[in-house]
Amino acid sequence: MQTTRSIGFPLALFSIGLIAAGTLALFIAAREYRSMLRYLWSEEFRDIAGIRDRPGFTPVLTVATLLILVGVTTLVAVVAQVLATT
Repeated sequence: MQTTRSIGFPLALFSIGLIAAGTLALFIAAREYRSMLRYLWSEEFRDIAGIRDRPGFTPVLTVATLLILVGVTTLVAVVAQVLATT
């Protein structure tokens, strides 16, 4: 496994930035999805939304939450590796 000394410190910072950006983007997308789902199931759209009183279960938010946890864990591990080798 390469260390941050062998790949270079700027590349390590770039990697941290990409991980953080992806995790943050997924978090924002999950929040937007949830708010849009609530809006579409509001009283205004209830007649065309479906026959149930609330939306059915979809695994979208569960998968997004797991991926956010993976991203945060990876981010912490990479930052710890960078700090340990500098």
